[in-house]
Amino acid sequence: LDLIMGTDGHAALWLRENDYLQFATNNTERLRITQAGDLEITTDSGGLKFKSSGSAAYTNIYRNPSNTLLITNTAGSTIFAVENGGNIGINTTTPYTDLAFGGFGSIWVNNSATNPFGIDTVPGELRLFTGGATSYQMKFGRYDGTTFTTHMVIGDDGSNPNWVGIGKTPGKILDLQATSNLAVRFYNS
Repeated sequence: LDLIMGTDGHAALWLRENDYLQFATNNTERLRITQAGDLEITTDSGGLKFKSSGSAAYTNIYRNPSNTLLITNTAGSTIFAVENGGNIGINTTTPYTDLAFGGFGSIWVNNSATNPFGIDTVPGELRLFTGGATSYQMKFGRYDGTTFTTHMVIGDDGSNPNWVGIGKTPGKILDLQATSNLAVRFYNS
């Protein structure tokens, strides 16, 4: 094992043999650099702790007993989880689907404080929202990979709020346009 001081001022710890380099504290291995260059870190909790300069708090990355990778914030709350099967959880340790969000909150597609778009949840409600601007439209339709075909529009042109158009862009409070003979059917059950 060589300790090298370069002519440009850098220092190097150089292991010339085809073997691993081991670091230990308190008579326990804590870090290893394998002969392939992989970094292996061992802790009693099975995770990593990151601490920024001047802070007493840690951010942790670790695997729990069910083999879920967890990232916790400085308060110790889980903010991100990746299950062994690939499901991802944000603010939950048990994502039951490909992407799961814990608790109630918002998903913003356009992260703008003045013109947000997204999905919001509160107990008993799922809300789709669009823009804080005076003119907006929320469109529902079909996308075939190239072209978006609008089937329904909810919008506000700036002077006529809450207009709805089905089959067309609204010009009145409720505008319907059918592409077949049957436009509207009402039932009394």
